[in-house]
Amino acid sequence: GRYQSHFNEVSLVFIGGFMDLTLVPLSDLVAEVRRRSMIVRAAKKQASPLTHQELISVILYDPVSGVFFKLAAAGDGAQQRPTGHKNVRGYMCVYVAGRSYAAHRLAFFYMQKEWPLHDVDHINGDRADNRFANLRQVTRKQNKENMTVTSAASGVRGVTWCKKRKAWKAQVKHNQRHYNLGYFSELEAAAEAAKAGRDRLFTHHTN
Repeated sequence: GRYQSHFNEVSLVFIGGFMDLTLVPLSDLVAEVRRRSMIVRAAKKQASPLTHQELISVILYDPVSGVFFKLAAAGDGAQQRPTGHKNVRGYMCVYVAGRSYAAHRLAFFYMQKEWPLHDVDHINGDRADNRFANLRQVTRKQNKENMTVTSAASGVRGVTWCKKRKAWKAQVKHNQRHYNLGYFSELEAAAEAAKAGRDRLFTHHTN
């Protein structure tokens, strides 16, 4: 107990690859770590953004297929090769100049020559489908409206099974409020009611 208490009071400092053997209060060490973390974040924000000219000099984007290609340097043989990988959330990402970019935002930048000011939504709900015709700039609220969240019981968005009524319940969440659209004996009818409710309340086309 006596040694544990003392350990909580002090810590060894590891800075720049060397161990500073001076014992310092743990609170001071935490403050220093936070300060350095803030400096790193600030430096990243100040880093020069990718320019459109830099992008098109190394990357080719096909708006019809939604596929990105890495342009080969002169003398490398093949003129271009597909590039990009899918992350754990299902989005395609592309490395450019040592940094990873979301492919749907990069596609918008490639075509419009400016970064999107808001979210870029996949109209059909497929996060890996980066055809330009499937992308649109939307607000965060509109983007959430088009999320294809389904119920485990029904497999249909906005439809759940009500044990008490022994019927399918159709509902819509809008502006943090739940709207009850009724109870149905048939799943298909409940799904249609939920879809109609979204079309009525939401400000964007939804799935």
